[in-house]
Amino acid sequence: MGPASWRSWQGVLVLGSLIALLVFWAAGGTGSVTDPRTILMVLAVFLGSVVVGATGFGSAAVAGALMLFWLLPLTAVPILLAASLTTQLVSMGQLWRVLRWRGCVPFVIGGLIGMPFGVLLLEHADPDSFRLAFGVFLICWSGYLLLRPELQFKRRGAFADGLVGVTGGITGGAIAFPGAVPAIWCAMTGRAKEEQRGTTQMFILVMQFCTLVYLVASGAVGRGFLADYLYCLPAIFIGTFIGVLLFAMIDEALFRQLVLVLLLLAGTTHFITVIARWKFTA
Repeated sequence: MGPASWRSWQGVLVLGSLIALLVFWAAGGTGSVTDPRTILMVLAVFLGSVVVGATGFGSAAVAGALMLFWLLPLTAVPILLAASLTTQLVSMGQLWRVLRWRGCVPFVIGGLIGMPFGVLLLEHADPDSFRLAFGVFLICWSGYLLLRPELQFKRRGAFADGLVGVTGGITGGAIAFPGAVPAIWCAMTGRAKEEQRGTTQMFILVMQFCTLVYLVASGAVGRGFLADYLYCLPAIFIGTFIGVLLFAMIDEALFRQLVLVLLLLAGTTHFITVIARWKFTA
């Protein structure tokens, strides 16, 4: 798909999403667009879509950190999954050549094993405790790798990739963030920018689709999901297109730093929001 054709499709997608939202709103299917909850959700999803468009992952790092502070996990996680999944699908149209179909297979197999356990944590465990522990993990590892940019590990084969995929499946099902550990692993094993993006994006795409289907099939998705998704759709498209442009402008070293800074920000934000929630509800 050429640049001119792609820009035409961008306009069609944005305009179509706005029309769909207006039709749904006119039919009485949505509430007020000026509701603070809706404004926060749309803003969070827009920022998350920019990040996903630029790095291939990270919706939960930005959008999730904001939404999970104000919304219940069973409300926020399906929207986060649907928004990130839409971003992945849209960005594939422009980044088709960097996708790594074979390289992501071990990650996907492991992720499918771990995903049901993550959903169980979402439904039955204390999500704040999990987010706190995961935030500390992200802070430690991403901070360490930023301080040691020369550190690289040898690739350990498909089995190690599969184990990393299991952790991604668990975090994807629990807090809609499957790409964090695979992104760290790709950075640690010295993969090039295109390989990192292509591997993690394919893994996240499959995992988020399966997790969302699992949540819908199990009845965990609420009635307001469709309305929330339509509200967010224009912001998802616009944010994705901005992010993909940023991806084309950055080099290998800057991409690695951006990924690690994003993970550090995600860990710090999850840590702070959980502590703040506990303080406010004490």
